[in-house]
Amino acid sequence: VREVEEGGFVRAYARLEVSLAPGRSELGLEATTWLVEGHAGRTQYLKGALAIPVAGGLSVVASGEAGRRPPRFAYVRRLGVGVGFRR
Repeated sequence: VREVEEGGFVRAYARLEVSLAPGRSELGLEATTWLVEGHAGRTQYLKGALAIPVAGGLSVVASGEAGRRPPRFAYVRRLGVGVGFRR
């Protein structure tokens, strides 16, 4: 059985970053498409995060990802919320 990692692939990648005033909230979004050798069609992966400052260096962070990413191109779907700190 041939593994996906043994073949090559072509990647198209786009990234959007936005810094929102006045609290300096940050939004990041990445979209990637791969054309995988030996497979018909293509596969996509999308990842994003939003950080909203609360007080001092603390912020609330929401993040998520969905799609297939290398090296195994296994499907993933995840949403998360957490607390971040930045000096």
